[in-house]
Amino acid sequence: MRIPVFLMLLVCCFSCTRINKLYVKYGEARQTLQSYQDSVIRIYMDRKGLIYPNIPLSDQLIRTNDSRLELLYANDENILQQAATAAGVPGQEDKWIIQDALAKQIAREIRGAAQGKTLVYLIHGFNKHPLRPDKSSAYAENKEMRAKMMEVYPDRRFQFVEIYWDGCTWANGWAPLAAFNSMKIWDNAQPASNNVGVELRRILNATGVAQNYVITHSLGASVATCALFNAEKFAEGDFMTGIRSRYNDTMNYRTPTGQYRLGIIAPAIPGENTFGEFFDRTPKGSDTTNVKVIVGFNQYDPVLRKYVNLSAYAGATTLGCRPSELAQVKRQVNSASATYLYDVDFSLTAKDKKQAVHAFSAYVKNEKAMNSFLEQLFHL
Repeated sequence: MRIPVFLMLLVCCFSCTRINKLYVKYGEARQTLQSYQDSVIRIYMDRKGLIYPNIPLSDQLIRTNDSRLELLYANDENILQQAATAAGVPGQEDKWIIQDALAKQIAREIRGAAQGKTLVYLIHGFNKHPLRPDKSSAYAENKEMRAKMMEVYPDRRFQFVEIYWDGCTWANGWAPLAAFNSMKIWDNAQPASNNVGVELRRILNATGVAQNYVITHSLGASVATCALFNAEKFAEGDFMTGIRSRYNDTMNYRTPTGQYRLGIIAPAIPGENTFGEFFDRTPKGSDTTNVKVIVGFNQYDPVLRKYVNLSAYAGATTLGCRPSELAQVKRQVNSASATYLYDVDFSLTAKDKKQAVHAFSAYVKNEKAMNSFLEQLFHL
């Protein structure tokens, strides 16, 4: 009887776990990361894509407002006014005006800091806390990636911009339920990635930097692809209608101009369903040749394969692990006259062993493949 009772208790605990606990609060972590003084520009966004203003916010306050800045603003006029002042629009009560002001403020900072440097954006995947657990936190993984680039290119001057977005995290929940919580996280993180990607356009469009590099891991690929072209990965419904309406709002959400080299490592996204819209840019007539993509592929990645190769049925993540999917996307995007999508195989380590680990650090440490990946990213 012990096992069934235990399982019943486990299921009960899982079903009673409030998803709000699993959302990422960028209040206290943001304050901690700001204290590091390492010249990295960091942007924090909630799951609706709203940018965190540069004001002190407690995680408890954020949590009691469903971890959404729009709800916090609606419930606390004092916080709303502090955010408006921080954005440079004192007295403003429209969250979208505050959002646009914050985006332009950040864009000015990026533009100034990137003068004479190689501008690189880093975007983490889902199920990531910025600081916990320490060795696999979004901050630790970004730091490792930054160190790798500076090691391979010691003569380059980099300006790094790290995008921290709410892709949920079981680090906020009870550790024994981590595997179960990951299921809840995945369903919530996917639409969040679209919201964040579309809102990221405000910043990218305002920077005016001619050459941009973007490196993502896992579901971070969804953030970047939604930012750079009009990907429509979800079935018809209210959510997709809302995303499409923003794609068509060219005043605020035109597809970014400038040159982009996008490196998506272990992309936890579908291939055909994402890149079917690769040439869909707004407004019509926009440059469709400004984005080139390098896929960090791994046919043995257990997370992308859903451990038993069910990736097509449990939230498609086939682009990063299935050879036939990658080949089909190449046929979709590339032509005899132009190549826009490349790939680097991370399936084997330097010792010819299967790389059966999804963690970003495992990809960074796969030296031969990572060096090839960076070579293509910076020299296409």
